[in-house]
Amino acid sequence: MRETLIYLSHLDHEDTEQQMLKKLSKQLSGEEWTWNNLNTLCWAIGSISGSMAEEQENRFLVMVIRDLLNLCEITKGKDNKAVIASNIMYVVGQYPKFLRAHWKFLKTVVNKLFEFMHETHPGVQNE
Repeated sequence: MRETLIYLSHLDHEDTEQQMLKKLSKQLSGEEWTWNNLNTLCWAIGSISGSMAEEQENRFLVMVIRDLLNLCEITKGKDNKAVIASNIMYVVGQYPKFLRAHWKFLKTVVNKLFEFMHETHPGVQNE
């Protein structure tokens, strides 16, 4: 499946980006909000890492992170927020070039990972 998404991205970067951002906006609106839908979408977003020009990829990733942070802010419930936060961490982890180029952001991500490691919420830590 990953290879298929990469091929599609190579065929039309802009359409792939638009489709993923459209799906993400449906998460924000609540129209398609489920944990499974968000997990699947974030996996797809992570799977196309490296398939775009670096400038386009950076712009795309910034939009994705912004939308995921907004989703976390507007969503109620600790379980929901934990799922969104884990997806944010997954997505940014799939874009190492971005993290290397943005050290301050990388530092924030690492600090958040340490916060998650100390979280006692079920599902965030393995017991």
